[in-house]
Amino acid sequence: MRTYAIALSLGSLLCAAQAAAGDFRCFHSLGPGRQLRLEFGIAQEGAETAYVRYEHGSADIPLRLVKRDAVEMAPGRPMEFTTTWKEDLPGGGSYTVISQGARVYGFTYIRSKDRKALAFEEDLDAWEESGCRWTPR
Repeated sequence: MRTYAIALSLGSLLCAAQAAAGDFRCFHSLGPGRQLRLEFGIAQEGAETAYVRYEHGSADIPLRLVKRDAVEMAPGRPMEFTTTWKEDLPGGGSYTVISQGARVYGFTYIRSKDRKALAFEEDLDAWEESGCRWTPR
């Protein structure tokens, strides 16, 4: 149990360090239908807040951390973190992020009104230092 607490603390420190640098990731939706693109970023003021910005959205959507779990997948390897972020809006949905080290292995949005899930994958080609830039497809 003590190892788990230390790992969570370390994960929080790493998130805070990334937040200070303005850590963000670019994603695009998977599956049929119109492709959605978004930028997910951890707010600089702390690891407990974040945002999503959709490609054609008019403003950032604020997120707050509601759950963080860590699992040791193998000795000596980075912990796998699963974080759940809730849109800080009335009736807002939630985002679940699964990551290990610098890799994001899962990113899912769940709409609150009907619990419909939408999966995303990281879009490395859209990443630029100043933010996500998507080219027309």
